[in-house]
Amino acid sequence: MTKKETTTAVSQEQTNPYFDLISALSLMENVGANRINPAFKGSRYVSLDALLDSVKPVLLAHNLALVQVLETEEGKVGVSTSLLHTSGHLFAFGKLMVKADGLTAQQVGGAITYIRRQSIQTACGISVDLDDDGHQASALKHLPPKTQVPEGVAGYEEAAIELLVNKGWLKPGQGLKSLSGAQAAATMTPAFEQAVRNSIK
Repeated sequence: MTKKETTTAVSQEQTNPYFDLISALSLMENVGANRINPAFKGSRYVSLDALLDSVKPVLLAHNLALVQVLETEEGKVGVSTSLLHTSGHLFAFGKLMVKADGLTAQQVGGAITYIRRQSIQTACGISVDLDDDGHQASALKHLPPKTQVPEGVAGYEEAAIELLVNKGWLKPGQGLKSLSGAQAAATMTPAFEQAVRNSIK
């Protein structure tokens, strides 16, 4: 390959949208949560501006720009997210929608900000530790999942509580409602249900 051909090949590789996307994503680093939401047990999350400050320089260095467009449909509001390459190629990452009925203008704004953050994280393949601020966007009270008790299984709840007391998740006298969200979710797995059924036999 001649010097001219080599230079042309390198140039084409550097301006290839797929090459640039892969290179950019490989350099993306996870972002630490930098904000605290006192309204929800001090939950931590990353602000939109901090997230943009983290990803935009990497995208720019690889001929990419973040494009987010507001979407509305049938009582829902959301954002579609794409990465636009200088070649004109558009990498579309879909859209994320939430119900907007009954929300105030301020709550809708909060929902859009939350959706933008989540969409950017997904498109750029990055994680934000402790980002559990989504309840602010929906304005819904955070409720842990409830342990489901199978119908027709006599003594299931009592057996489940006994197992959880032995496991240290519950104290004697406590019920399933005392479980945390993560613990309640764990009790809804097939493995836990089978363990409870086996203890009943």
